Amino acid sequence: MATEQPNPMPLGKCGQCQTLDGTRFALWYDFTKKRRSCEHLVCGPCRGSMNSWQKPLCPNSRCQKRFYSISEALCPDTASTKDFFLFINYTGTGRITKEELAAWYTANFCMESDDAMAIINGKWHLWDVPQSRSFLQLGWFRSQDRGDLDQEEFKAVQPFLAESLSRSLAAAAAAPPQPASQAELTDQPPAADHQQVPIDAMEPVRSPTDSVEPEGKGLKRSRSKVGDDFADGMWRRVEQKTLSDSKELQQQLSNNADRGRNWFDLFDCDKSGELEKDELTTALLKTFLGSHKITREQITSIVDSVWDAIDTDGSGSVHFGEFQTLREAVMAQLNHERVTQAVARIVSRDQCG
Repeated sequence: MATEQPNPMPLGKCGQCQTLDGTRFALWYDFTKKRRSCEHLVCGPCRGSMNSWQKPLCPNSRCQKRFYSISEALCPDTASTKDFFLFINYTGTGRITKEELAAWYTANFCMESDDAMAIINGKWHLWDVPQSRSFLQLGWFRSQDRGDLDQEEFKAVQPFLAESLSRSLAAAAAAPPQPASQAELTDQPPAADHQQVPIDAMEPVRSPTDSVEPEGKGLKRSRSKVGDDFADGMWRRVEQKTLSDSKELQQQLSNNADRGRNWFDLFDCDKSGELEKDELTTALLKTFLGSHKITREQITSIVDSVWDAIDTDGSGSVHFGEFQTLREAVMAQLNHERVTQAVARIVSRDQCG
């Protein structure tokens, strides 16, 4: 049954940085089973930095639910009814409530919970419809006042959500870029009642080639130069954070006191007591990405080549005892690199002397 759509709505902001990026990533407890940790979404750049968090908790201060992976949010126009039903039903009750639908709206659009609930209430009588089922199917006449939706009823809801999102995405793509304010284009002296931010943290570096406005209006920065400087600064900080995380993870891996137990448990996302091949690949990538020029493809190739040697029982995953074979090999390689680098430094000093 067709239902009237609301007007296109402004897209929602990232739950971490509170900016509008256009990408939508969900926090997952178990992606393979389509179990979300919570209803909140983050953008692509934040996904990259959050993947290296030592304590992966939802950035929303009122949520703080633990997550084990960050993957793309399911879209109502491409996901199956079963998968999208599980995506919306993040509480895992098996029935979708008005509150869960409202949470989808507030995560995807800039709107208050009351406004989202008004949209849902206006359509609820079309979705939560009493159904008469055959006795042979162990069915019954379900009262309309139950107040939630099963998967069959949700089939009418998904196209409505898909249309809401597609209309809003189209409106955002067609909207003209917002004109820059004078404060964004022209250097202004800081106001006396505002706290100054350190220049090296926020102020893009001005090039001598930047254009100058006529009639003494002041220096005017090239917007492309500002963007390039900001991007360069952001990537430097990401690289620094990645290197710092790699060193910390390598210390955990090389800890002989617990034989790398903390490292192992950190990447045992499903808490099964074993590392599957994908988990081990991701763990090694995060551990060495900051300190070594290595790609996921190379790590995957390494894991594939040694898998039969470490998965001695052929279970398809590696328990902590089997993991020690790989750990010892990794530690031997790191020690070899340290010795090689130390010898190179000594030779270099002798040659300089």
